[in-house]
Amino acid sequence: MNLGTPLRPKHMSIQAIIPYLNFDGEADEAMTLYVEALGAKKGQVMHFSDLPEHPFGDAANSRVMHAELELGALRLMVSDLPPGMPLHRGGNQSVMLRWSDLEAMKRAFQALGEGGKITMDLHAAFWGDTFGTLSDRFGVQWMFACPTPTA
Repeated sequence: MNLGTPLRPKHMSIQAIIPYLNFDGEADEAMTLYVEALGAKKGQVMHFSDLPEHPFGDAANSRVMHAELELGALRLMVSDLPPGMPLHRGGNQSVMLRWSDLEAMKRAFQALGEGGKITMDLHAAFWGDTFGTLSDRFGVQWMFACPTPTA
């Protein structure tokens, strides 16, 4: 295989890349934060109790099996893991949010940072954006970027 030549399928069947965030019984609370801080809109929400049968016991019934949030034209999917399944917070993924309104970005950054950890304050980055990073109180890593207005 020649690694220098990208694979080019005759047609692209991938329609979207959608971040999917997992929680340990906190998905409803996380969605509330994302609705309030980011202006997301809740779409479909299904709990384990909505299934005709599931093998996870009554402790899973109130957990979110699958949910969708809409952020403008973007989609974010959310779920709780079944009880007993380990959740590894943080890791090697981040959700990048590209903004067009700097003031709205600042408000959302502060709201998501409450109870979490701001890992890089919002600042004028050398490439022309205002940029910052944080982990919210659920351990989800977020990156914020907005073109810095020029005077």
